[in-house]
Amino acid sequence: MKTTCFDTALAALERTGAPYELFPPGSPQSDALGAAFERAVPMAPFAHIDWTEATDTQGLSQPEHPVLFDKVAQVLRSWCDTHDTALVVLPFNGSEPTLRLGTKAALPVIEPLLEVYPLWIVAFEPGWVLEWRRSGEATTGYFTKLPGAEPRAF
Repeated sequence: MKTTCFDTALAALERTGAPYELFPPGSPQSDALGAAFERAVPMAPFAHIDWTEATDTQGLSQPEHPVLFDKVAQVLRSWCDTHDTALVVLPFNGSEPTLRLGTKAALPVIEPLLEVYPLWIVAFEPGWVLEWRRSGEATTGYFTKLPGAEPRAF
């Protein structure tokens, strides 16, 4: 069986012993989290986020992937370091599981998580989103419709 980048990220998370929830593709939990994200975040063509409604956006662009990877990891590490909330990792392709973990649990596994790209990392409370794409760009920002959008019960 082929090992994916997501498998590598989960193995790194397992080694930390930090709690997390993993929802298989197509499961009610994964579908509910994906639907909540889609209702709260406006989308543009080709599964890009429409950032015009976001506040406090930060666009990161770099033609060299290793440089951009380091920038995105630094932004994500800084955000996780200063917030204590749940993160939801939503891979674009839909064939990988959805992952929910706390910001502190994410700190030691940021690099393995970013290898899963393209993906969205969402903090429903306070409404923060990271869009990490293969095309040499990443964007972060806040959406006012996200707080309270995460489903509470599964």
